[in-house]
Amino acid sequence: MKSTRLIAFSLFSGLVVLSANVTAQVKKCTDKNGKVTYTQAVCPQATAKDKTIMAYTPVSNAAPAAGRDLYAENQAFNQRQAQRNRIEAVQNSNREAIAAFEKAVNRPLAPGEVRRTTLTIK
Repeated sequence: MKSTRLIAFSLFSGLVVLSANVTAQVKKCTDKNGKVTYTQAVCPQATAKDKTIMAYTPVSNAAPAAGRDLYAENQAFNQRQAQRNRIEAVQNSNREAIAAFEKAVNRPLAPGEVRRTTLTIK
């Protein structure tokens, strides 16, 4: 079983290397005794089965389809990342302001002292 797969893989690998103008097929032929052979031609009539297991048809010479615009995608990513960084900086600043406010509010007052604490959120 492993040798059959190895042969099939080897044949397929060979087909991939072929030039773009070549079309190839691999046929699996099983004779009356159950012996399996692989060929690129039509199986002999003495075989019990004729099955195409691989076919290779080259890609056409037509112009390739328009690809992704990686520059534009990269620019959009950089803009989103910069926005995330700005938001994160504001959030960190707000957390620090809230922590300072809570610290000031929770500080005990001296007798006669008036609390004047403001909180500025961005």
